Amino acid sequence: MPGAFTPPGERNDTHLVGQRCSKCGARFFPGARASCIACYSPDLEPAQLTRLGKVDAFTVARQAPRGYHGPVPFAVGSVVLDDGASVICQLIGKEPEAWQCGERVASYAFLLPRDAEKRSEVLCYGFAPATPEDLAEAEQSSPARIES
Repeated sequence: MPGAFTPPGERNDTHLVGQRCSKCGARFFPGARASCIACYSPDLEPAQLTRLGKVDAFTVARQAPRGYHGPVPFAVGSVVLDDGASVICQLIGKEPEAWQCGERVASYAFLLPRDAEKRSEVLCYGFAPATPEDLAEAEQSSPARIES
């Protein structure tokens, strides 16, 4: 999804880009909604979302879906960001079976093979276990101060 996340930083950290409701402040991802799902207002604007969240639920995929050429098994989860947005994404950075609900995570960019021969790759976003640097970043900014 073009424009779904910011260019990766020095640590491959990235922010997802979703939407924020101007009326109630709710945040969403992905950002292609016509109206707010919380208050139904059509007044939505692009918003950079926080990188930090918690794993709400996950599953381990043991068979690759059509068109997927990355490693198998892999974990896919629902992450609730600290600013309230919810994201379905790949969980990266540890063995798929090692994930736990409630675990603190942060968004990162990673390369995923695009074809069966693994000669080309596509830049994707996923969530990895939060590092001390990620948690320090969260201490310095609160959801109320995240730039839109």
